[in-house]
Amino acid sequence: MKHVIYDGKAFLTTDEVADTLMSLTSQLGSVHRSNIVELPTFDEAGRESSIQIIVSASSQMSTVPAASTEPDPDTNSAATRLRDQVTAVHPRGLSFDDDPATIHPGNPDTI
Repeated sequence: MKHVIYDGKAFLTTDEVADTLMSLTSQLGSVHRSNIVELPTFDEAGRESSIQIIVSASSQMSTVPAASTEPDPDTNSAATRLRDQVTAVHPRGLSFDDDPATIHPGNPDTI
């Protein structure tokens, strides 16, 4: 789990969602666009909620690991939606490594 600090406030989400959100924000910055995203959040008791935020090149965001002994909840569908948004930003020439949160440019000739 990670705390995402956005707009001076922190929310708790899974590592996968936090890492993919950071990658999406980075990709949006490279094309000077913004997106509205909805993310799963969790309170200290593990209850799920959600938050909507706007991410763009000007978003100031950071993540901090949260102390947790419990496994991360399953947020694969939320992370997949975020990855789909990254693909929409750069429909060709991006690939995902074995780590689904790591996005890197593909062949620049195909972008």
